[in-house]
Amino acid sequence: MDGIDDEDIDEVDAVGKLTIVAKALHGSLTGYSKYREDWLSGQVTLNLQGKVAPLYRRPALRPAKIPVTREEALYSLDRQVIDLHWLHCTGFRFPIGQTQFATLLTDENFDWDLACDFALSLVKTEIKVTQWLSLDELSAWELASLQATATRKRLFDLRKQEPVIRQRLTTVHRGRPNAADLIQLDVTHWWVKSTIGVHSATARAKAFALCLGLDSPPTAAVFARQATAAEKRLATGKSTVRAAA
Repeated sequence: MDGIDDEDIDEVDAVGKLTIVAKALHGSLTGYSKYREDWLSGQVTLNLQGKVAPLYRRPALRPAKIPVTREEALYSLDRQVIDLHWLHCTGFRFPIGQTQFATLLTDENFDWDLACDFALSLVKTEIKVTQWLSLDELSAWELASLQATATRKRLFDLRKQEPVIRQRLTTVHRGRPNAADLIQLDVTHWWVKSTIGVHSATARAKAFALCLGLDSPPTAAVFARQATAAEKRLATGKSTVRAAA
């Protein structure tokens, strides 16, 4: 992964770069290598900013279930490396449980070559996640590629449910000038509850912020109040948001 230099990354147009790549590839990984530098640049920038976790970045390219082509293999490698870099950027300072990679996340500087070796290791993702990384549940729900089987299955189920949830909330907020924003906020509250609902309000508020790319998470009290209201709207199908005067 030559040419990745944190200091040379443009922090202004990260999402724009990802959008350009997604539009150019039309949902396919054919030709990914041509746009790889822009995709990596955008992802690294977002990692450095620490606002939007890799799992929640849009637009996203759909990975191959089993990489076969060179383009698919490159993309698979890059997604793992970006996940590792995210963990490093956000302070996940635990030694990896495999001697060769033990210091990858504990060293002050991120070793891109070592991260590539980690991604290239012919070991099942399940082992990398559960035995080498030993991710806690909160960190596990931030990563786009390094997911345990149980997390991946839960993610698949939630993404199947999301259109139904979004449609219900569309009815709830219909007619409001900021309906799209209100729907997204409520969908995110549903998502956070569905993934890490057993954790503290502080932890859930942080996850909420990482889903939406907020500069900082709401306080635990504010988040708990907003989450309760969102849950009520979803359950009753009625708005609890005051209409503008």
